[in-house]
Amino acid sequence: MKKQDASFTPIRFSSSDLPERERVPVWREFWGRSFFGADIEPIRDTPFHVEVTARLLPEVGLVSATCSPSRFSCVPAMVTDDTDTIGLIMGSEDVVVRLGGREVDVEAGYAVAMATTTAATMLWHSSPRFRSVLVSRAALAPLVPDLDEAVTQPLPQRSEALRYLLGYMRFLEEDGVALSPQVAQSASLHLRDLFALALGPGKEAAVALGHSLRTARLQAIRRFVARHCDDCRLTVHTVASRFHVTPRHVQRLFETDGTTFSRFLLETRLARVREMLADPSFSGWSISAVALQAGFGDISYFNRCFRRQFGASPSELRGSLC
Repeated sequence: MKKQDASFTPIRFSSSDLPERERVPVWREFWGRSFFGADIEPIRDTPFHVEVTARLLPEVGLVSATCSPSRFSCVPAMVTDDTDTIGLIMGSEDVVVRLGGREVDVEAGYAVAMATTTAATMLWHSSPRFRSVLVSRAALAPLVPDLDEAVTQPLPQRSEALRYLLGYMRFLEEDGVALSPQVAQSASLHLRDLFALALGPGKEAAVALGHSLRTARLQAIRRFVARHCDDCRLTVHTVASRFHVTPRHVQRLFETDGTTFSRFLLETRLARVREMLADPSFSGWSISAVALQAGFGDISYFNRCFRRQFGASPSELRGSLC
């Protein structure tokens, strides 16, 4: 993983953009040797195709790809300081990982860690979609004492740290905007910490990494609330049950963010109403119907909160927006 300015701007590669005779050589040289420090080769005499999107942060990279049946080989002799990484790889299909004389079957829905400094091979016979997070060895080593022992051990997706790592990756990828240096550094640290927790950190490191786990959990809860705010039955208890924590734990997460669960839910619903009032497709809806659609059950309460939030009544704001 080459070190360079990391603004999280996507780097994309599609074999269809190249003449057929150049597809495999370019894929092997740039993405294999230069980016991963590995050798990648097709294993079937069929038309080769690959689609890759990579996003870079300080000492961390996120990669998603679909590729023809191939063999991915970590070759220690190719590794430089730039490509000395630990990669956590998650695939949509079963893959076989070979490390020395040992063979590990990694089922779809599981993840496996691989070190570029260890001779290993990953083989896939279909064209699965892969998602991976790559973290420099230098960033991970202080947090995971037995780092080399942790590689090629399948990690089930039910692992809490792994679930939040995947969720945080999706959050960053879906947002897709360039990040300021400060935000990029913070995102990089959270990804590194969640990766370390998924691998199994030392006891002292686990305590320190708890902050990143709490941050990822809060972001997951915020996204869940935003998606389901139109459900008038949504409460802190239903959210706590969904995330297998106590209601008090949910409240504490929001308190560390300088707000409360109730306040966040209210502001999310009010923002949804404002969006609907500005949307021409809802111009025929009454104010009450819009409020009910956004999750409010008490119209009088809604009107008071709306005026307090926006300094105008819903009808006045709708008139100014149209």
